Amino acid sequence: MLGGTIALLGGTIALLVGTIALLVETIALLVGTIALLVETIALLVGTIALLVGTIALLGETIALLVGTIALHL
Repeated sequence: MLGGTIALLGGTIALLVGTIALLVETIALLVGTIALLVETIALLVGTIALLVGTIALLGETIALLVGTIALHL
């Protein structure tokens, strides 16, 4: 009977350790997911900034073209 009680206690401790390990792994996954979300948002912001810069460059190119045409008239 004592052996069974010790085995049950050992199994309970093993289950507790496994549960704690699963909790730590879940927290790590949550942190990784949040980091991925932040990185995705940063990539989106960078892409928008690149698009705005490209549009500004296009505007500057058009202005240069108009200025060149006006200079030759």
